[in-house]
This record gives sequence, C-alpha cells and structure tokens, in this order.
Amino acid sequence: MTSVVWRIDNTLPVPNINGSVPSVPNFSDDEIPVDSGDHQHFTLAHSPSPAASLMLFVNGLLQQQGAGDDYTLSGTGITLAVALSGSFTILAWYRF
Repeated sequence: MTSVVWRIDNTLPVPNINGSVPSVPNFSDDEIPVDSGDHQHFTLAHSPSPAASLMLFVNGLLQQQGAGDDYTLSGTGITLAVALSGSFTILAWYRF
C-alpha cells in the first residue's frame, strides 16, 4: 500500500523531475534556546537547515550570524560573541 501525503490545501505535492516528492521543511518558531548557565552558550532543539535560516533575537533585536558578528552557530549550539547580563529574552526562528 502506498501512502499519500496531502497538503493543507488538499492538493498533492508536485513531484520533482526525477519523480520524487520534495521534502517539506519543518519550522521552529518562537523557540527559547536553552542557556548553558553562562549566558553565552545556548542550545536549540534542532540543527537549523540551512544554517542561514536561523533568525536569533536578543531583547527584540535581530542578531547577525558569523565570525566577528553577534553569534556563531555549530549544529544546535549558539555561541554569543559577548555573554548576556541582567534580564534578557532570547528567541529563535528557523527551518530544520
């Protein structure tokens, strides 16, 4: 028996040229990364794919990803360039 996955709008996904149906990305919205305790290293529930899909906000401000910028990403691990102090909110949106 072949299973069929329907889209929300009740249409079938269009196959690729090789006949396979493209995978549907998963999304993580408004996720609170887990703090390691030092307020500089955090962990996401999933590895962002692509890595550039990660939008990380600290106290409502979008952070820039990359060496020499606000943070770096390795798998599920986020390392902030500078440890946060005081009260803060950190939120992440990404595909995986």
